[in-house]
This record gives sequence, structure tokens and C-alpha cells, in this order.
Amino acid sequence: GEENFFINMRRHLFILLAFLTIIFLWLGWYFFSSAKKETTTFTVQPGASAYSLGKELRESGIVRSVWLFRAIASLKGIDTMIQSGTYEVEPPVTLLRVLDALAHPENNQERTITIIPGWDLRDIAEYLETQQVVSSTEFFRVAGEPLSADNKEGYLAPETYRIFANASAEEIVKKLTDERMKQLAPLNEAMEQFDLKPKEVITLASIVEREVTGKTDRAMIADIFLRRLKNSWALQADSTVHYMVGKRGTVFTTREDRESESLWNTYKYPGLPPGPICNPSVESIEAVLNHAENNFWYFLTTPDGEVKYARTLEEHNENVARWLR
Repeated sequence: GEENFFINMRRHLFILLAFLTIIFLWLGWYFFSSAKKETTTFTVQPGASAYSLGKELRESGIVRSVWLFRAIASLKGIDTMIQSGTYEVEPPVTLLRVLDALAHPENNQERTITIIPGWDLRDIAEYLETQQVVSSTEFFRVAGEPLSADNKEGYLAPETYRIFANASAEEIVKKLTDERMKQLAPLNEAMEQFDLKPKEVITLASIVEREVTGKTDRAMIADIFLRRLKNSWALQADSTVHYMVGKRGTVFTTREDRESESLWNTYKYPGLPPGPICNPSVESIEAVLNHAENNFWYFLTTPDGEVKYARTLEEHNENVARWLR
């Protein structure tokens, strides 16, 4: 009888221990894992404490226990060095991975970059290098060199972006091209009903972007260029020559520049250049699609940025003599 009693006792004890172990493992898994199954980002505000951050993370389902978050953060010495910024945690999102991200703010902090409408690949490369985001060599390796075939010119949407501090050139170029595709989606139908292919629309928009500012002038210039293309006239756009010779600043060019032998020279070759000359704004693309019909064939921009139109070459030459000499 006594032996049976001990055997039963042991059995019950074993079942109890197994049950407690399962409960313990389940609680451990539950509190260390997260409700999030996908890549998760969270932002730490300046001056956040382990407690306030733990509460926020619990509310957004990233951690399950504020107490456990604080206890382990304290144990790892992270609670006193929490830095503000935006952090990313890859799945599986666990408490330890969240704490690991916080322990390495240099990998996760985001920064802002702003790409200006009308910037070309050279401008973007220079900007990213100056901002110490990526080197121009890296950027050109991914986006292609200016004037090269199949580069990303025209397809990098000018916009303000949040990127990770350690973002690669691939990630940055992908972000910019994805944004461009998103911008073009609602315009695709209008482009399909157009005489030009989408790439040609963007090429023309890039010339319009570099030639004039202002919605009204852009729609007028787009119409002039479209009629010139239709009638096999040379576009005679200084901006394409400017891009070809790699000049910076204003789009005025010299006679020597305009005599250069290149398909990008729209003084010498009728039709569009081989590809876009910059990354135009959505407004410039829309200006091409919704061009304003007019009777002018020539235009110039005065040093003050005003656009002067002319119907005949004679009128245009008078404008040149009056405004540009």
C-alpha cells in the first residue's frame, strides 16, 4: 500500500510538473512573442522612458507585457540608453528582437531626403553623396549613368522620403521608382490614348519641367512641342543640350554646345531625345497630357523667368533682340 501511494504521488507530481512546464513555456512564448506577424516599425519619441515606451508598444500589440519589457530592458542596460527615432523589426517579432533594435539605433534610425522636381541623375547622385546617404558611384551603379541606355532618368519621383539611415542605393532607387509607378497609375489610361508612348510622354514632360515653371506656361509649351514633333520640326530645347553637355544651373547654352554631335541635341535632330533629361513633377506630366492648344510656335524665357511667345520666326527674333540681348 505504501509503495503504491509513493508511485501515485510521483505520478501526480510528474503530471503537475509537466503541466506547470507547459504553462511556463506557453507564458514565456506568449510574453516574449508579439501579436505582430509582419515587419513592424515603431517610433520612439524624444525623452521616452522604458515604461512609457513599453506602454505604447503594448498598446500597439508589439510587446505583450510592460513589466517584462522593462525588466529585460533593465537587465540588458537598454532602459537608460533608449534613443528617439524610427525602428524596424523583421518577423518573427519577439520581445528580444524589439530590445535588440533599441540597442542598435544606428541601424534603424530614419532620416528624410528630398528629391526636387527637375533634378537629373547627376543632381540626385550629388545630393545623396553630400548628405552622406550613399556615394554617387553606388547610386549610378543602380540608377545608371546619365545618357546611358536603360537608366532610371525620369522614373525617380521627386518627393520627400523617410529612409533608414543605413539604406542601400538599391533600396533608395526602389523607393523612388515605386513612388513614380504609383503616381503614373492614374495617368496610364490618358497616356494610352495619346500619340506618344509612356516613355515619350515622360521625356517630353522632363523637357517641359526644365524649360518653364508655372502650370499655364507648361501646358502652353507642351502644346508647342507636340505640334513641332507632329510637323517634324526640331524641338530646339536648350535643356536637352544642357543635359547632353552636363552643365549645371540655368538652361542657357552656347553656340558651340548647340553644334555638338549627339542625339540629345534637339537643335540638330528633330524628334525627342533618346530618353528623359530629368525627373519631372506629376504637374509637368499632366501638362503634356492636358496641353493648352495655342497658335504659337516659338517661345523664350526672359532672365526674370517670364515666358514670351511668338507666332513666327520674325516675331521670335524680335523677342530675342528685346529680351535676351
